Amino acid sequence: MTGDRWRLAAARIQRELSDIDRVVAHIEDGMARASTSPEEQFVWEAIGGSLEDVYTGVERIFEIIPDAIDDMRP
Repeated sequence: MTGDRWRLAAARIQRELSDIDRVVAHIEDGMARASTSPEEQFVWEAIGGSLEDVYTGVERIFEIIPDAIDDMRP
C-alpha cells in the first residue's frame, strides 16, 4: 500500500469524524432544549434522526478502512 492511499483514507476518516462531532454538538443542543420546548416530542424525534447520522458516519469510517487496505469490503 502506498503512502498516498493511507493519507487519502486518513483524510476521509478525519472528515467523517468532523461531521460526527458537528452532529453530536447538534444532539447535545437538542437535548438541552428538549425539556423546555413546548414541542418536546418533535425535538426528540429530530435527535433520533441525528443519532442515525452518527451511526451512519461511523459505518462509513469502517468502510473506508478495508477500501484503503485492499479495495475490498468484507
